[in-house]
Amino acid sequence: MTFQTFHSLTSALIHTMAKQELLAFNWPTSLHLEYGQQWGQSDGVVFHGTLSSADLLRIIPGLRGKRYLSRGNARALFTAVREQGIRVQLELTQSWYSLSWDTRLVAEGFSDEMEMLEKRLLQALREQYECLCHSVKMLGYKLTEGTYPAEYDENLFTRATANITLEAVAVDPCDCGYSDTDEAILEEYIRMILDDNARVVSVRFQVKCAGQLMAESWASEVVILPGQPVRKWVCRSEIQYVANEARHAITDQVQAFRSFVHAA
Repeated sequence: MTFQTFHSLTSALIHTMAKQELLAFNWPTSLHLEYGQQWGQSDGVVFHGTLSSADLLRIIPGLRGKRYLSRGNARALFTAVREQGIRVQLELTQSWYSLSWDTRLVAEGFSDEMEMLEKRLLQALREQYECLCHSVKMLGYKLTEGTYPAEYDENLFTRATANITLEAVAVDPCDCGYSDTDEAILEEYIRMILDDNARVVSVRFQVKCAGQLMAESWASEVVILPGQPVRKWVCRSEIQYVANEARHAITDQVQAFRSFVHAA
């Protein structure tokens, strides 16, 4: 099992998905991710860190496979990287936007007479880097949509009597605090959101009496499949807990009112 603490469930999912994409591109998962997913002009994804010689030896065949490099350049680069210990630094040029073109790729270890080969490598890496960042950005939007409310205080269900109302409301994942969910579970959530169009939401259960809030509780990582009835995803123990809390609150108010009446 692999645990790591993130600011929220959404952040945990995006970082885990980014790791999957890095592996798919044969890029190292040691690269650091920064992203913005606010549906604004500053949205984007960047990675920074180091591509070691060993990393480049894994990446170059993929660059050739995507036609970013000619066969001759790929062979020459493979030899140069192996013999000269060449590596590439991914450096951020600014910190307030997460845009892929704000990353500078700097090669280390090339001799002066290999300047053209160095340019070919950096150009090929840049093209694949742009594809990587775009993929993580688009998938990140889907994960954000799958974990955030469709609107502020989105109502998932309501049950009401003449005086008592029970509601389940989707809330910002940050409201449920930090996420240290096991990576294998995060990977399953990613699959369900991307492949099954599921939602993995944070929920606030609340009980009101005559419009006054009596009790509330929170549940994180509630999985809701498309078209699934409430009884399939709602946690009975959570309902029982918030109902008991509401019962105690109402009892306390009744006792307080009775003491007031006696005192009057």
